[in-house]
Amino acid sequence: MKIRIHYFQILKTPFYEIEVKTNDCPVEVLVNDVPCFANYRKGGMAVDWLINENILETGRQHFEIRSFPYEGEAEIRDNAFIKVKIYVRDAFVENAPRALVEEFPLIEFKGKKRQQYSYQNIFAAKVPYQNEGWKNSVDLLNEDKDKLLEELTGRYDELLRVFRSKDQTEYDKINKERIEELTIANYWDDATVKREQERSFSSLPAKINKVPIENYQLMFYGNGKIVALKLPYRSPGFVYVLEKDKKQDFLEFALFYRKDREGDLKLIR
Repeated sequence: MKIRIHYFQILKTPFYEIEVKTNDCPVEVLVNDVPCFANYRKGGMAVDWLINENILETGRQHFEIRSFPYEGEAEIRDNAFIKVKIYVRDAFVENAPRALVEEFPLIEFKGKKRQQYSYQNIFAAKVPYQNEGWKNSVDLLNEDKDKLLEELTGRYDELLRVFRSKDQTEYDKINKERIEELTIANYWDDATVKREQERSFSSLPAKINKVPIENYQLMFYGNGKIVALKLPYRSPGFVYVLEKDKKQDFLEFALFYRKDREGDLKLIR
């Protein structure tokens, strides 16, 4: 694939966006093998999703679009389609036009009778920062899966206690590495970071419970260097249900890595 070179490469604070338009199919979007967006609702959808958090440094970036049937259906619907573009814009220039980085072929399913689908490609990005992320961390695919599940269960319980007590200090400690890298990738100033932290427990009821751990699947991302728990037709992370209404829940997006072999799993995205 030929990578285009555009004037956007001189932007001082570029925000990269992936534009995804779908009709009648679930979709999961991964950038550099790390989930960034998913939609499982029936019908059509269009979204512009910021992906700087998945871009660790300047260079070629990899993305993947996954699709599969709706829950309870055997095949991706015949009339389904997915359209993807990558754009860039300046983070701090209001009303500035965004520039097209790459446009990819329309994905259609008419007559294909697919049970699952994956499309992968690359695009170029130039950013003024460099995040360490999961680049030099431990390959978790080589670890004992039962022990990983046990460790993730412990993180699940830990966050439940934090959410119930609304312990901001403890949450900031757990969230430290993630928030530091999000601050860099999103060009946040101190005031923005403070607002993000203050929203941690907004509208969060104290009486919440976990979803049973056996409902989850162990998932690996970041070329095996990131691990997470995932419920079917939900983004990866921990789902907590309200005690007063079990039909209501919220998801804490939670991707973990291990910086070195002797270290614990820590939140990275």
